[in-house]
Amino acid sequence: MNVAAESHQHFLTSLAIDPSTDELYALCAASGEVLRYNAERQTFTEVAKTDVPPASFAFLTDGEEMRWVMACPMQRTLLTTSATVRQRVVEEGTEELPVVTLAPYAACSHAPPLNAPTAVTVSPCDGEVFFTDAGWEGDSSLLNRTGAVYRTVQRHSAVVALQPTGLAQPSSVVVGRDGCVYVAEMVENRLLRYVPRGGGVRYIGAVFARFEGSMGPSAVVVHPRTGHLFVALYEAAEVGRPYEAVDDETSSTAPPLQGRVVELDLSGAEVCTYHVPDTQLRALAFDVQGTCLYAVSSDSNTYWSTLYQAALNEN
Repeated sequence: MNVAAESHQHFLTSLAIDPSTDELYALCAASGEVLRYNAERQTFTEVAKTDVPPASFAFLTDGEEMRWVMACPMQRTLLTTSATVRQRVVEEGTEELPVVTLAPYAACSHAPPLNAPTAVTVSPCDGEVFFTDAGWEGDSSLLNRTGAVYRTVQRHSAVVALQPTGLAQPSSVVVGRDGCVYVAEMVENRLLRYVPRGGGVRYIGAVFARFEGSMGPSAVVVHPRTGHLFVALYEAAEVGRPYEAVDDETSSTAPPLQGRVVELDLSGAEVCTYHVPDTQLRALAFDVQGTCLYAVSSDSNTYWSTLYQAALNEN
């Protein structure tokens, strides 16, 4: 994958494609800023700043209005706001960044108590919202399996659990066009699949794929045409750095670790691996046609973020 853009001022943790314009947006979890990617200039432009810093976001169509739905761990809920601010023309340095106020997401008023939602997505099948409740980092673990997965029902009027507890740091969630729900469980280094039964009222969960050689999957997306799964495997900065050479004749410098994005087919078999120079992968996204894959890596030491992209075959 090749570098598409860099930012030394933002810690990017989430990517989202505007379905109406095919533009890529990114979210800074530290400041709450929403940024638009300019492919021609290979830069990011800040378009808005939320009053509460979310962990992830997704585009949600509400009638004729486009909205953002955001997972906000600090508030222990999902919040939402109009996304119309993204359409304004921004000239650098000419005006202050508008601050948008996040409002309660109505469905969560009928949800059970949440720990800290961290990942959110919108189903391409019925437009309902799915999200993980992983808690703060370390809250859900192998010794404390409190992670959960939820979805909205009845046109966002209520929240029900796909799995109310028992997961170890569910880091990402995505829904395929067949209605199957995929959840990346980072600490267990595996990808789960929930198959809908009874019109999506009930789900049957099982392990879809297991991974090796990483801390675990941090993000998962579905290719819009083939239905293949693309999974980002995360590795900490300390492990990802190259080893320092020792000054003797027998020593050699070990090559630095690379980040990996693994493509899986509908049976869970590995199809291809995309290598990324950075290991701290946080989010993935496809363009609307599925011809370009985006990945973002954010360094926990420097707080620098890098956007990568890879062109995919159209067959």
